[in-house]
Amino acid sequence: MKLNNTNEVISLDRTVYPLVVGNTSKFTFDDWETSGSTVQLRALVKHPTYTDEDVVWTSEDPEIAVVENGLVRGRTTGFTKIAASLPSGDVAVCHISVIDNITRSTVMYLNLNADTLTLAKGSGAVLTPIMYPEDVLGNGAMNREVAWESSNPSVVSVDELGKVEALSLGEAVITARSKDVGRTAVCRVVVSEEPIAVQGIAVPETAHYALTAGEQLQLNAEILGGESRLIWRSMNSFIADVDQNGLVTAYSNGKVDILVTAELGGYTERFTLEVQEPQAAVESVNINKKNINLVIGSTKHITATVSPACILDKQITWSSSNPEVVEVIEVEDTVYGAAQVSLKAVGVGTAVVTAASEGKTDSCAVAVSAAFVPVSRIELESELELALDQVYQLQAQVNSDAVEPLLGWLITDRNKATINQEGIVKGYQPGAVKAYAIALDSLTAEQKAVFDELKSARSIAGDAGLSERLQQLLAAENVTYSECAVTVQNSSPYLRNLHAPQEAVTDSSVNLLWNRASMLDAEGLSAYEVYRDGIMVAVTQKLGCTVKDLDPQTEYTFTVKAINSDLDELVNETITVKTKPAPTKVINVMDAPYNAVGNGRVMDTLAIQRAINDCPEGGKVVLPEGYVFYSGALFLKSNMTFQVDGILIGSTDPKDYPLMITRWEGWRKLEQPAEKWANSTSPHDHNVYAHASLINAGVYDEGDPGVMGPYNVSNLVICGKGQINGNGFKLGYNEGPNQKSGNGGKPVPESTKLNATVRGRTITLHNAENVYVADVNIAFSPSWTVHPIYCNQITFDNIELVSKGDGKTGAADDCTILNGDGIDPDSSTRINIFNCYFTAGDDAVAIKSGRNREGNELAKPTAYVRVTDCVSKDSKGAFCIGSEQAAGAHDILWQNLTVDTINLFGLWIKCNEARGGRMEDILWKDCRVTRSSGVIFMQLDYSSSRTNPADELPVISNMVFENIRGIGPNLTGIRFSGMEGSPIHDIVIRGCSFDEIVSNDPRAFWINYGRDFELIDVKLPEGFDWTITNAENIKK
Repeated sequence: MKLNNTNEVISLDRTVYPLVVGNTSKFTFDDWETSGSTVQLRALVKHPTYTDEDVVWTSEDPEIAVVENGLVRGRTTGFTKIAASLPSGDVAVCHISVIDNITRSTVMYLNLNADTLTLAKGSGAVLTPIMYPEDVLGNGAMNREVAWESSNPSVVSVDELGKVEALSLGEAVITARSKDVGRTAVCRVVVSEEPIAVQGIAVPETAHYALTAGEQLQLNAEILGGESRLIWRSMNSFIADVDQNGLVTAYSNGKVDILVTAELGGYTERFTLEVQEPQAAVESVNINKKNINLVIGSTKHITATVSPACILDKQITWSSSNPEVVEVIEVEDTVYGAAQVSLKAVGVGTAVVTAASEGKTDSCAVAVSAAFVPVSRIELESELELALDQVYQLQAQVNSDAVEPLLGWLITDRNKATINQEGIVKGYQPGAVKAYAIALDSLTAEQKAVFDELKSARSIAGDAGLSERLQQLLAAENVTYSECAVTVQNSSPYLRNLHAPQEAVTDSSVNLLWNRASMLDAEGLSAYEVYRDGIMVAVTQKLGCTVKDLDPQTEYTFTVKAINSDLDELVNETITVKTKPAPTKVINVMDAPYNAVGNGRVMDTLAIQRAINDCPEGGKVVLPEGYVFYSGALFLKSNMTFQVDGILIGSTDPKDYPLMITRWEGWRKLEQPAEKWANSTSPHDHNVYAHASLINAGVYDEGDPGVMGPYNVSNLVICGKGQINGNGFKLGYNEGPNQKSGNGGKPVPESTKLNATVRGRTITLHNAENVYVADVNIAFSPSWTVHPIYCNQITFDNIELVSKGDGKTGAADDCTILNGDGIDPDSSTRINIFNCYFTAGDDAVAIKSGRNREGNELAKPTAYVRVTDCVSKDSKGAFCIGSEQAAGAHDILWQNLTVDTINLFGLWIKCNEARGGRMEDILWKDCRVTRSSGVIFMQLDYSSSRTNPADELPVISNMVFENIRGIGPNLTGIRFSGMEGSPIHDIVIRGCSFDEIVSNDPRAFWINYGRDFELIDVKLPEGFDWTITNAENIKK
């Protein structure tokens, strides 16, 4: 949560928050006034005279949200500010958004075609109500009935259809009131004694126009018989709006009527506009390989993607700069939708293969040799010192002419340090190990089998037979390899591995992260002091700190000191970091030529996207505070900052989110008939594209199996003090059935859309590298909230994610987004999730890597993830791996986590026999769980799709749980549920305690199908003991 630091005297714990309209009955929409979701704001007062008891709370618009003693309740859709004021005049403000829930679309704005009319006695006119938003599906999910009332019926009457009659001289106010939430609009009608000269309005005979979003059109109407002010109104300003002079601006695609009404006489005519979306222009072309080597006569595939991701009809032209060396022989699409070309080596030499689309190009350098050139040389650092918990990428260089420069990696003791398929190492225990990079093209089939055996071994050094086979392999004359002596240092338990992730260094801030042992081994540690150039800037108990208000392109020295309760220093570490340059350009989307409106009544998609497209390398696009920007899908690009200080809120109309190729709950999503889709299941036997998200970056590209990447967007910052709101209840309802059928049942009426797998998310990152997401509030996605897919080096810092509210809807799960996970890293590496607060409609953080055979064979695990200092409160779930983890997950740290009042399990791994994948080298430390279905649950029997199963069974092994506390009531304590053929194994549970277990289930502490467990100082509540079945070597 963030503090409002604009006023040092009074601040709030939140500066922005999303709420939801409520109702107790899904049939009648009853009690909406008192059933909306709430948030409790807290004021921090630093005043010599006044305290928090002197704070006066007010709402700028109580129709939208009310406040009492800081408790804010949403009433109707819209945007308002909650102010906390002191008698001194000091004020702190929280911006509140309120969106519709799953059961109804309610009227946000009600307008009339005229605000004043003058009529002659005995004449009449028709008032037309204009409601925002539209009822997208037209299935009755929006009550569009209006009640009419005249303040003086003897002067002006009005019937149930809005027809007014001038009965006698005088004036009256006609009020239209929406029957759902009581929105009102008024028209003042004057009945004149004088006859009205105006006889009507003339418009062109064919008042039907075609426009493209972003264009303007001047409409003209002629008053017949006299003079009168003309009143212009749009029936849907989100598509096109009109000013007082009839100038129309088109904002998004669709059909809309523009009404023109004569104030004198009340005559109304209409124009019909058809607005088309401008065709998305190609921003970049990305080839997945920048250089390759071929041997004459051979062929190889390379692929290209086109950005933005919404361009599905890729018109890519391939060419070779030297067809006598390399020919382009076949162009087709891959199974995952990328454009693919086959290159044939026909002559010795070099060529450049280029992919071009709409003037944008990318190239791949190709060298062709007369004979196969193996990897003959590997250059690797000879020594490496590694701190405990440190992650480091070994850099291996091979001879540049190698045709197949693939390396395999081994390490001699994975208990001390692990290594992955990319040469990334992580330190776990003090000691010395050796890491080897081995040229795979140098191995015979028999040697490759030995290599695979060694790779799967936990400790080569600890097994004489394995050590001998390794030496025999390395001694073979044909084997090319290099080695690095890795020393894992005996680092301090209080503080170690101080670092600043490169993606989390901006022009004005640096995110510092560090590690320590669990508190079992850090006795006496009280806090950390953070210094910038010798000046203390923060004291924290967290495993990180973001230092702000820095100067661009400036070198700073940061020191972190671990201290005890007496403020004595225990240990310190220091690093030097240089901030990035200032933005090359700052673009305010409100400024010309972009001219975003920011009034919450038009679609600002085009204005924002144009600003993004025009943003130069190193530039920044800003959505300023105090404005509300409605938008459809936005597509970010490399080397930019996207700063949201206002409220960015998603359209609820699926038309504003183009289709794209992506991954949805573990399956790739693109057009495939049932006979070509291996994952075909009833009732959706064929595959389809999914909708884009509100914010998108990168293009889906699976690359090569077993190899991370490729990356086609990089160096991106998403930040700000505002809110990114996916508006996901109604958007999900309109895209696919974002609804449950459990307790409470489906909403009434049900969605007419039947495929839940097409829903977008709030933020999707495809194939992204070096991305920093900081400080913003991210809310109410149509499904998973933030979804990084095939990404590397992403840091999430100090963000609040909300996909669940405490209001009522009368339908299942009330104000809870179906599949409303918080952050789901998917087949991604080196992910930091720090100091984030979750109120999630499902899991707060769920680590993914694909589903069943498709994900397992793609073999892109999620790895080197640290989730620290996070809170999941009032969520449905908390911190987990799965269930779509078919490629596995490894080297994961979960530490300093708080779980409070959730429906599901606190620390959870969930998968089933169809998934496959290995989950290993996972640490859970210093976590607190209260009021949950279970504190720890590791299971291989999770109920989920078993279509197209993997060939291998899933594995859960080599995990440590230290200082995990079940505080207060929890339903169960620790449960391990393995399976025959794949017992959960090599588990250490140390220094864990449980206060109260409210279940009588004898399996509250249960190990089923497990082996090699160490239970050290585990304190169970009185009356409970372990139930151990189908298990062996369980040491208590």
